[in-house]
Amino acid sequence: MVPLQIGREEVLAQLRANSRTVQPSERGGFVGEFITSAEFDRTEYPFEWLVEDVMVEGQPAIWGGEKKTHKTSIAIELAVALGSGAEDSRFLTRFNVPNRKRVLLMSGESGEATIQETSRRICRAHNVTMSDLWVDWGFHLPKLANDKDLKTLERVIGDHGEQVVIIDPLYLCLLAGKPEFQAQNFYHTGPLLGDVSRACLAAGATPILIHHAVKNRNPKEAYKPMELGDLSYSGVAEFARQWILLSHRSRFDPNDPLGLHRLWMNVGGSAGFHGLWGIDIVEGQRYGDSGVRRWRVTVTSAESAERERSEATSRRRENDANDRDARDEARMLEVLGRYPDGEVLTTLATAVNVSNAKGRAVLDRLVALRRAENCQVIRTNQNGSQSSRPGYRSVGGATPDLEHPIEDE
Repeated sequence: MVPLQIGREEVLAQLRANSRTVQPSERGGFVGEFITSAEFDRTEYPFEWLVEDVMVEGQPAIWGGEKKTHKTSIAIELAVALGSGAEDSRFLTRFNVPNRKRVLLMSGESGEATIQETSRRICRAHNVTMSDLWVDWGFHLPKLANDKDLKTLERVIGDHGEQVVIIDPLYLCLLAGKPEFQAQNFYHTGPLLGDVSRACLAAGATPILIHHAVKNRNPKEAYKPMELGDLSYSGVAEFARQWILLSHRSRFDPNDPLGLHRLWMNVGGSAGFHGLWGIDIVEGQRYGDSGVRRWRVTVTSAESAERERSEATSRRRENDANDRDARDEARMLEVLGRYPDGEVLTTLATAVNVSNAKGRAVLDRLVALRRAENCQVIRTNQNGSQSSRPGYRSVGGATPDLEHPIEDE
């Protein structure tokens, strides 16, 4: 993919020439303007895709996710896909980006070095360079509850012709400077979110607010798709006109050399679109200064992702069961070695600390493997007579050679 060849200054001049002069809006006052039904009916309010099937232009978006679900990295992926100008530009390799947009990404959490390194990896995956992008970067967040900061943000958006504004993360800037405001209070967060949205939209930009999920989701919902109700802060879910929600599909293995992250991405909006996909991200690992990381994304349907998750769960349960069986068999062989002439089931099961039914199952498996055999256990009674009972003994009557014998519990 080859980026469109157009200079940054030329782009800015075109954007400014085609846009109206933006004045900071007055927030908080009731305007009292109305239109008639006839006017409302005649007016067209078209939906235009920023990313097909994922996000429309002109509606505030909430981008939420659990911890370590690549919220910031995928926001950078969106900025690169929108701002690259590459032919057939796609978000996450799948979703079409119909038009190039100018993007402002403000991040107050990751830091310049991390954002730069991640952006370069994502640019390589898109076959563009950072200098090709219509993306501006900011590393100091405005205090969104401060009217002066909000007016400054609105002015900057208009001056630079920004068409999409990504603010990351919401918790660092929404209530900053307002200690009397409470995140749990719908009547505090709601008006603030409304002010932020109006400021960005008035300046011509679609706002995207990056946000966190609640700290402790229901354990029964682990590794399932995230819902709007899982977002922290009161009022955020209600405010969202469109959303992208990220959650884990499986536990991340820190020792995996691929650096594979398996995620759910749940998207939707009041414009009537919705979808659920599985997202696999391969980043690799950095080993010292010479380590090279990458950015490789695969998107699968929800059905395929769920089938893969179910199969992985079944394999894990089967492996766990096989491990338990192997431990029980090793333990039983060790106990059998203490009774070269054989012993009855109850004694053997008690020594292994399992029920008689489970002990019989373990012994039957060992018999099938020819590691144990059935026998008669001879007992001498108090009167000197002898009796026999069915039992088991190890093959050959010797203690098995165990690499890792299991100690008594």
